[in-house]
Amino acid sequence: LLPEGVREELIGRDPRYGELEAALLSHGGMGMYEHLFCPGHREPDLELLLEKGVLQHPSAVVAAPPEHCAGSKCHRNVVGCWFHSKGEAEIMSGYALMPNNLWCSHSWLQAGGHLIETCCEGEGESEYGLYWGAAVGGCRTVHLFRRHAMIGECPGIERTTTADVMGEPGSKLHQQACMAAGIEWEVHAGCHVGDQGMWRGCLLDS
Repeated sequence: LLPEGVREELIGRDPRYGELEAALLSHGGMGMYEHLFCPGHREPDLELLLEKGVLQHPSAVVAAPPEHCAGSKCHRNVVGCWFHSKGEAEIMSGYALMPNNLWCSHSWLQAGGHLIETCCEGEGESEYGLYWGAAVGGCRTVHLFRRHAMIGECPGIERTTTADVMGEPGSKLHQQACMAAGIEWEVHAGCHVGDQGMWRGCLLDS
């Protein structure tokens, strides 16, 4: 599909993507990368972003520690950085404005009034012009951690048991992540099962 066809299919499938696009473009930019070049794109945090998305400026950006700054791997980077912050940082899900004037899906952290960027080109230097997103809740945070640091490998996260590698709820690493996120693992165990490729929301909210 040509870019316009991708966009029409996406908004035709779910008009809320048009609302998301309008919210972003009200702050500048000429389009959304995923809306133009990613057929079948699905935004897992769509409802959260439409309800709570806010604009953030890069003037308060600090670089994450080097071990959490692998290029083009923001989603994996942020869960490792979050875990080692011991609950002091929040994971932000949303979009960032690239130098080509397109908004792209992105994850970062916030803590102590600063944005923590895991894809900095230099110390504290962000390539993004603006950030727009929302802090994810504890259950979603553990979902991301399970996907990118348990089932997937993440620098600085040691998976010591088979249960950790399989992403099993109740494993040592899962319990540690739930504790860091401020949730009870037994209560949220049903939210963190399966391959979890797509976030379908916290079961406690349904």
